[in-house]
Amino acid sequence: MDKSQERLIIDRFEGDDALLEEESGVMRRVSRASLPLGAREGDCLLKQDGRLYPDPNRTLQRREQAAKRLEKLLKKRK
Repeated sequence: MDKSQERLIIDRFEGDDALLEEESGVMRRVSRASLPLGAREGDCLLKQDGRLYPDPNRTLQRREQAAKRLEKLLKKRK
């Protein structure tokens, strides 16, 4: 990853704001209007040159990992 790029994840929405989580775990509040069109909770973003861009490959990867963890947990409960 280029040093000028920053990875963020949309944690949640609060009114007209979005709370983004940095890789370090620090939370950042931004205007919901500054997000890419169609962005939703859990989406991964790249910040480059002051703009936010979707990172669909990373989003898919994280969602697949979460689904596998959930499946593993549910199997343990049986």
